[in-house]
Amino acid sequence: MFFKTAKTTFALFTVLSMTVALLGTSCKKDDEKTTKDYLIAHDWKVTEHEQANVSVIADCEKDDIYTFSKDGSHAFDQGNTKCFQTDLQQLPGTWALSSSTDPETLTITYESGLRNAIEGQVTELAEDRFVVTREYTAGGITIKEEYTFEKF
Repeated sequence: MFFKTAKTTFALFTVLSMTVALLGTSCKKDDEKTTKDYLIAHDWKVTEHEQANVSVIADCEKDDIYTFSKDGSHAFDQGNTKCFQTDLQQLPGTWALSSSTDPETLTITYESGLRNAIEGQVTELAEDRFVVTREYTAGGITIKEEYTFEKF
C-alpha cells in the first residue's frame, strides 16, 4: 500500500514540477522592456549636449523637462530658468522611434518650429539614462553630436 501511495505522490509531484517549469519559462521577463517603455516611464532632462566632443549645453537648458507620452506626443518645459524671458514655457511636439536602424533612431519635433528637432540613434539606454547620437557633415567635416538624457 505504501509503495502505491509513494508512486502516486511522485507522479503528481513530477507533473506539478513540469507544469511550473513550463509556465515559468513562458512568461515575459520584467527586464525585456522596449525603448518606448523606458522613455515613457518618467520625465527626462538633458544633462549634456556635445558637438565634436565639446559641451554646448547652456546652464539655462539643464533644467528643461522632456516628457514622452505613450501616444507619441511630447511635451517640452523650459523649467525654472528660461534662456530668454520671451520664450514660451512649454512647447508641444511629437516623438517617434524608427526600428529600421540598429540602434533605433529617436526623432523629437516641436509643433511651433521655435525649437530645433532632435534626431539620432539611441546609443545608450538604461532605467535612468539614455544617449542620442547623430553624425552630420558641415563644410566637408563630419561632426558627432550627442545628447545625454537623465531621469528627472
